[in-house]
Amino acid sequence: MSFKGFIKSKTLGEYLQAKKDPQLMEEIENRGVKTVLKESAKASSNLVEVEKQKKIEKNAIKCPHCSSKKVQFMQQNKKGFSVGKAVGGAVLTGGIGTLAGFAGKKGNKQWHCQECGNIFETK
Repeated sequence: MSFKGFIKSKTLGEYLQAKKDPQLMEEIENRGVKTVLKESAKASSNLVEVEKQKKIEKNAIKCPHCSSKKVQFMQQNKKGFSVGKAVGGAVLTGGIGTLAGFAGKKGNKQWHCQECGNIFETK
């Protein structure tokens, strides 16, 4: 089989198999180069799409109870009030320091599973 036959074969496995099978070798030799290039481009774009989909599925948030991906984020707009921070702020700055109780980050990210109704948190 010639170098053109190697280029026209879809995979290395097909090329190695064609070395043993004269009928397959003839079929590969008769393929058009443009056809092979178009098929190769389609196959590589499909591979890229599959890899993107796998990455999305890997990073998707799933319910720990039923493993469903049908989850909805529950809004956490309000910050919690910390009594300890309020007392510390009051001691350091007087009465206005009680507002320090609202300092800090918002609550945990909570999710609601639409399949089983479970509510769970993520970091």
